[in-house]
Amino acid sequence: HGFMYLVAILDVASRKVLAFRLSNTLTADFCVAALEEALAKFGAVDILVNNAGIQFVANIEDFPPEKWDAIIAINLSSAFHAIRAALPGMKARGWRVFATARKPEDIAGLEAEGLDALYLDYAEPSSIEACVAEVSERAQGRLDALFNNGAYGQPGAVEDLTRGALEAQFQANVFGWHQLTRACLPLM
Repeated sequence: HGFMYLVAILDVASRKVLAFRLSNTLTADFCVAALEEALAKFGAVDILVNNAGIQFVANIEDFPPEKWDAIIAINLSSAFHAIRAALPGMKARGWRVFATARKPEDIAGLEAEGLDALYLDYAEPSSIEACVAEVSERAQGRLDALFNNGAYGQPGAVEDLTRGALEAQFQANVFGWHQLTRACLPLM
């Protein structure tokens, strides 16, 4: 059973799909071609949402190499290639990205790429408050879009997962997202 991947170009105002591409792989060529098609048709890409992801769980000795390759291609490489293709045009049109991370070395790496980088941990409510306050100050109280992309995964069989592990996952994936979204809405 294979997957089919869809890249859709949406018009938010009319809520219509204007164009799409289907593929059974998310290669660099496919990602770049989808962005080039959007640029040719619309002249610009203002918001890019990388939302594809798959997971496969097995002991390492039972983990099929082709599943590993697919996870890396879909969860990591496709996002990189799409961002790399879209970023130059977005920067040229003056879009400003506030990127967040938990680790100081990741924040430094984002800053080295020319992004406004801030500390944010969905599991720390005070970090969410501080991040939104800093974004509001730097953006003069206005934010055009929010993309909650952080998450915490805890794969495992039910009998192996502790309540604490699931509570940590919900803190990051539900409560943290909720708090950040509510805090950003007044800026939009």
